[in-house]
Amino acid sequence: MRTRSLILIFLFASFFMVFSRNFLVGNVSDQYGSPVYNARIVLGNYSESKSYNSPLIVYSDRDGKYKFLDILPGVQSIEFDCEGYQQLGESIDLKSGSNIFNVVMKKSQENGNAFFDEYNPEKKIHLSGIIVDDVTGNPINDAYVVFGEDIAKSDQKGRFSIDLKERKTDFLIISARKYEIYQKKVFSEGNKKIRLKRRSPYNEIYGQIIDKTSLMPLKDVVIRIGSRETNSGSDGKYFMKNIPAGEYPILVKLNGYKEYSEIVNIYKGKQNYDILLSQAEKYGYVYGYL
Repeated sequence: MRTRSLILIFLFASFFMVFSRNFLVGNVSDQYGSPVYNARIVLGNYSESKSYNSPLIVYSDRDGKYKFLDILPGVQSIEFDCEGYQQLGESIDLKSGSNIFNVVMKKSQENGNAFFDEYNPEKKIHLSGIIVDDVTGNPINDAYVVFGEDIAKSDQKGRFSIDLKERKTDFLIISARKYEIYQKKVFSEGNKKIRLKRRSPYNEIYGQIIDKTSLMPLKDVVIRIGSRETNSGSDGKYFMKNIPAGEYPILVKLNGYKEYSEIVNIYKGKQNYDILLSQAEKYGYVYGYL
């Protein structure tokens, strides 16, 4: 009977010791809520053998969880360190029994790499900037901004912003009234400053009329652009100036050659436009056209 009582007392004491252990558990995550794996966590100034001046050290698992067993109650320091993250240090007041301490670690930017943060679908990505006149530096409003399939418009201060679902490289195309079209392949993030060149109010077009087969220049060719007309010289060259910016039909005629017609967009100041004429089919002694 006495032996049985001793066994019961021993079991009760063991049960009490097991469930009266002091421990600390927690979770380590980043600013996006993802677990931080293999974070080094240093607690207090003692070791598992309870000898002072040697702290307890554990590492977070793949779920970002960590735990310390058999800790001493009281105010203790705790530090979190992981490659790629800013070091974090705190003081916590540990109670008898269970303690929970969760932390959030921020990504480190010390290496200056703008792409150091891993992509997170919840993080908003912006392509933004300002559009200004190339000469005066004044902002350009109501400019259309196209990046891939996304479109925006600049405000009164020349600023624009496009929200994107992902980082990417694509063509940035900007058009504004009285300005040349801007087109450049860019990366989707960052603040851009775009300078647009103003279209010349009066433009010049020049070029040479050439036989498509022999590649020889053709003289005395009639070139009509809009309502204006000129002729090519002995070297096949022509020139027309003081043309307002815009789209114009161009018509070129010469006996024995097929008529040439096209729409030309004149806006670049001085603009080269060479034309190749094809000879018409010959039927006996009469020239005809297909």
